[in-house]
Amino acid sequence: MTEMTEKNNDTKSGGVKSITKAFAILEELNNAEELSISELSAALDMDKTTVHRIVNTIKETGFVTQNPITKKYSNTMKFYAYGKNVLKKNELGDIARPYIRQIAQLTGETVNLGIMVDNQVIYIDRAQSESGVQVATTTGRSIPMYCTGMGKAIMAYLSEAEIDKLLAETELIPYTMNTAVTPDDIREKLEEVRKRQIAIDHEEFEVGLIAFGAPIFNSDGHPIAAISISCPSLRYDQKKQGAFFEKLLRDAATIISMKLGHTGNPTK
Repeated sequence: MTEMTEKNNDTKSGGVKSITKAFAILEELNNAEELSISELSAALDMDKTTVHRIVNTIKETGFVTQNPITKKYSNTMKFYAYGKNVLKKNELGDIARPYIRQIAQLTGETVNLGIMVDNQVIYIDRAQSESGVQVATTTGRSIPMYCTGMGKAIMAYLSEAEIDKLLAETELIPYTMNTAVTPDDIREKLEEVRKRQIAIDHEEFEVGLIAFGAPIFNSDGHPIAAISISCPSLRYDQKKQGAFFEKLLRDAATIISMKLGHTGNPTK
């Protein structure tokens, strides 16, 4: 191998590593409101000089901005604009949207659509409640799998190997007194989901919030998304709303799955 070829290969290798580091920084910023260079360096175990160089490069593209007061960095709305364009092309979103809106109208509650990305659920669409007290959800927001309605709905139908991997890679945080934080307790809740085909988050992620989730399957029978109803616990009446909410979600999730090509039982 010639000296020139070796230099070219080194340059390419360094370029790939820089891109990988840049995406790691963007993901870390996505999970926080603002972070300093020192905080990014500590979180990613990356040299401060390297972080500073990469962040400034990304800043020049308009994807990262710096708060003039705190001097900390955050992602910009440019990601939101790009995300909206992706959603416009998203078959799942197009298919699910009419059902999300219909359920929101029938229940008066907030209805969400989320997909599994890197062991989390990302909100990709919603229909907001028209009630006086509304549940604040934002498209693009990420939530845990193990303690949320949509997350447990998807997780329950993953393979055992996938569940093992997800639990091993996830920090099991006790967000509320109702949060299950041991693998055994979480598996017990997933079994309940499979029995009733609905996941219920009874103030497990946020105090004062109840959520119901139903899984959506692709043509291979794999859970790829979930649809949910979220409502304040003070407004929820189990006798009047419980079975009604569950049937609406089951029916909608079944139709959406069928339109995505799902014809049989979910794969496990």
